[in-house]
Amino acid sequence: MEAGMEGEEDILSYLNLDPDHHQKIAALIPKETWYEVVIRYGLYIGAVFQMICILAVILLPSEPVDKESSDDEDKSRASSPISQSSRNKKKKTKKKLA
Repeated sequence: MEAGMEGEEDILSYLNLDPDHHQKIAALIPKETWYEVVIRYGLYIGAVFQMICILAVILLPSEPVDKESSDDEDKSRASSPISQSSRNKKKKTKKKLA
């Protein structure tokens, strides 16, 4: 390890850095304000929530379709003009065949 540190010191020796240059650089970075902390943790919470939602979509089984909901769809289809006209055409073709 010490040999690696000497190599780094040789590489950076042309900069003529002070021994405490790390503390000086750290002093240039401003401290986080309270709302920056709130935003950062809010982003973490949002990311976790999105992952939970995605996993729920992938892992949870789908529910079987109830017959009541399919009956409601049939009733709504029966009242639509398109299905009535197709029903009338079917009746006419049955009459012609008979």
